[in-house]
Amino acid sequence: ALSQVAGTLFGFCSLWSFYRFRISNKLKSDAATTDVLYLYVASLFFFTVSLWMKETSLSFLLALIILALTSTTHNNQFTLRKNLLTVLPYVLITAIYVSIRSMVVSGQADERYSLSLGLNVVSNVALTLYSAFLPISTVSLFSAFADGHTLFVVAITAISVALMALVFLGVVHSGTPSISMLLIILTFTNMFPVALFKHVSELYAYNSMPAISMLFGI
Repeated sequence: ALSQVAGTLFGFCSLWSFYRFRISNKLKSDAATTDVLYLYVASLFFFTVSLWMKETSLSFLLALIILALTSTTHNNQFTLRKNLLTVLPYVLITAIYVSIRSMVVSGQADERYSLSLGLNVVSNVALTLYSAFLPISTVSLFSAFADGHTLFVVAITAISVALMALVFLGVVHSGTPSISMLLIILTFTNMFPVALFKHVSELYAYNSMPAISMLFGI
């Protein structure tokens, strides 16, 4: 669990640094780019550390690509080509990581970790969101269910659904549609590729939790 938390922490540090690099007011010319280059370097560093902490941090690559395509400077200086070029180092880091990991980790993988594109994706996404909004641990909830405490499980589920509804209403009336939509997209993209697995774990909700927490704040 500690490695998952660390992976999420460094992954979102990478996203935040990259986002600040992209929207900085100092990016008014190519020459000024060097003034905030440290943010880009920091983002690359955080992304690398995140990958080595936990393999589920692969989801942050997709999130970075989305940020590159959606965030703009105040004078819209970056073209689509430049946007994609800024992501290229992250792709190279990911390729190196995957190559090294495939050489180090040998043997037949557990069937649960095989990728599948079917109803398992819908189920995994729904259960991940459910666990993210639970006021108690999923382990405690499962234990209560196994012990026959049905009323308790129903009550906790009702609280979770009500919490989701409150957050949704808050986001709708927040007056920040662009930021809210970006956070919602990041919530779902950060569930992949683990959402393709044939099993689900509450640990897989960690990568989405910072975005969900910011939606709470909105």
